[in-house]
Amino acid sequence: MKCRFQALKDRCDQTTELFREANEQGNDMLLSTTPPPPQLARRLTQLNAGWTRVTPLVYERYKILAEAWLESGELRSWLTREAAWLQGLGRLLARPPRAADAEEYTTLLTDLESYLARRSSGQWERIEDVARQLIAAQIMPAALQADTRRLRAAWAQLQPQVTERLTLLEAAAAEAHAAESKLDEVRRWLQAPPTDEAVLASELAAHRQTLTELEALATAHRAAGRTEAAEHLATQAHSLTRALSALDTSSPAPLTPACIGPRLQAAWDSLARVQTALPQLALTGARPDPVRDTLRDCLGGVRPVSLRAWAAQPPAWRLPPRGGESSRLPQAEDDTRARYLFLFRTSL
Repeated sequence: MKCRFQALKDRCDQTTELFREANEQGNDMLLSTTPPPPQLARRLTQLNAGWTRVTPLVYERYKILAEAWLESGELRSWLTREAAWLQGLGRLLARPPRAADAEEYTTLLTDLESYLARRSSGQWERIEDVARQLIAAQIMPAALQADTRRLRAAWAQLQPQVTERLTLLEAAAAEAHAAESKLDEVRRWLQAPPTDEAVLASELAAHRQTLTELEALATAHRAAGRTEAAEHLATQAHSLTRALSALDTSSPAPLTPACIGPRLQAAWDSLARVQTALPQLALTGARPDPVRDTLRDCLGGVRPVSLRAWAAQPPAWRLPPRGGESSRLPQAEDDTRARYLFLFRTSL
């Protein structure tokens, strides 16, 4: 269309000189002839009226087309950029949001927001406005309508996905940040656990409950297909669970007189049996072999008593009286040999 109007404008430009010459010659003939020929005057009047009516329309239309051509070129550039942007957004949304921790989720969210910011808020409005003007001027109406309709449909399809992905990433980043905060809290606690046993046991149970909840969250991530986040969270939780287990101070109940009494009685019974068996262990000769056998039998009767383990216990108790001997152990608590001597002396 622009080419047709360009050719028409060129023809008008070329005809302008002929029109001026014909108009001047006609006017000269009218002035030089008396009376002026009425037919010539009428023809000149019709020619001037037709020229005035047609040529301004041609020039005005050409001006509109020239401006529209420039706008259409800019519009085509906008349409191309818009199509490329929508295709890139579609590829970005097609990739699943794989992330292991809060930092990676935040990076994905920032990348998506940055990509959305590349498209100015009024870009699509400008495209539609220029396209509407060109279509109204009958400049490529079918092509412009098809392009704008296609891009409008693509954006309408992607816009809900964008909203859903933004909501998902924001929620996942907040959830991962909360989980990592709990992990950091457990790590800080492990660096300086309390010394009070009651406080230690209470806080240890609370932190174990926290790690159990985080392991359940990792299981939920794995079921939802967020494998990276599940593996990262499960690894961190398991590591801290092992660290808490190493701090577990649960040990056998402390020794009390109620539980020591039966053990002491069993020890005295063993010593009594040894004392009773002593006359049977008298040496029958001076040869080394019988003496060695007798010593081995004696030790065999003494070892089951486990005197070393018994002697290592705290001495905060009394032995039952036996044979007029004092039932009080020696006061030197860490002198194990004195304990052995005391036990053997009272058992003989």
